[in-house]
Amino acid sequence: MINGVRSVTLLCLLPLSALADNEVWLDVGAGFDQQWLPESEDASVQHLEARFNTIWYPQGPFEFGVQYGLEQRAFLAGSATDTEPTTADFRLADLDAALIEDDDIALYQNLDRLYGQWYSPVGDITLGRQAIGFGLAKRFSPVDVVQPAGLRATERRYRPGVDAVRWLIPAGVVSEVDLGWVFGDDELLFARGYSQVGATSLELTALTLNREQQLYGVGAQGSLGLFGVWQETAWLTDDNEDGLRLTVGADHLIWRDIYLQFEYHFNGLGADDSDDYDGLSDSAFYRSGLVLPLAQHYASTQVVGSLGALYQFQLGTDYNLIDGSELNTASLVRSLGDNTELTLALSFPFERKKVDSNNSTEFGVYPTVFSVNWSTVF
Repeated sequence: MINGVRSVTLLCLLPLSALADNEVWLDVGAGFDQQWLPESEDASVQHLEARFNTIWYPQGPFEFGVQYGLEQRAFLAGSATDTEPTTADFRLADLDAALIEDDDIALYQNLDRLYGQWYSPVGDITLGRQAIGFGLAKRFSPVDVVQPAGLRATERRYRPGVDAVRWLIPAGVVSEVDLGWVFGDDELLFARGYSQVGATSLELTALTLNREQQLYGVGAQGSLGLFGVWQETAWLTDDNEDGLRLTVGADHLIWRDIYLQFEYHFNGLGADDSDDYDGLSDSAFYRSGLVLPLAQHYASTQVVGSLGALYQFQLGTDYNLIDGSELNTASLVRSLGDNTELTLALSFPFERKKVDSNNSTEFGVYPTVFSVNWSTVF
């Protein structure tokens, strides 16, 4: 997978065991990525990957899961460029990612899941490498800060595994308390409360990273007339700086199963001029990944839905209101059967450079990527 995009990919889930107390399957992929990079050499990468997955249910209220993957890449022209910032390190110990790595070919490994879960009388307790995500916003979430999906990711629900212990406590029929400790070279403690009040979802979040940076968030999601609406607000603070992040959004059914979505995001820690982007590297919030977007103001418009029973689609634009750059995405999913589908996806930036500035815009450095993905489960 290059920059969160898998192209011309064959995905096969091959069940190796159907026992009631043991699920085992192999996820195999092969593909070709072509990226058109701005002002540099284009990149073509051929890759072959396989992931071994197993979930074991022993006697009693327990579950154990493992996911281990290998990926081979052959660099046919140029090399891929990662334009999205790195985040805090939330793995206590890990395998060496590169088994083989040179100019033409590479072989990587990834132990992405390794956990045990206990369904106890006082809640679900999970220890080990697992995926953690929360928040209600669709594109720009101020509180979803533990390895969030990038804007260009075609599989936005996928999250890399992090090492953590998590305790999910029921607090009534439609409420829960979520406590966790995420650890590695960096550590994060979080407490989250979730409740459903009528048709409105409420979420409170508090977390601290390395006991130096704090985030306090509140979110709500419900309806207003014919519109679905949501908001998330977070206050981030440490000894040197603080700032507000806010997202408000709405969606509306415009025809059958087709929804128009809109979000506005305010990032009080971002720059109000593109000339100031470089200075954000001095912010501890950016170095740790608690804040990713560079500017202060963003708008996102998405059209998502289905066309009959066989097609699902997405068209969208994420717009940086400070520097005028756009990140445009489009995807079409065609069902080929009960367990088989074909996905076409395109991600391409657009920028309006300032006449008096030599600096790149935020989305202007992103590559244009086209992908074709065929997947099946059997």
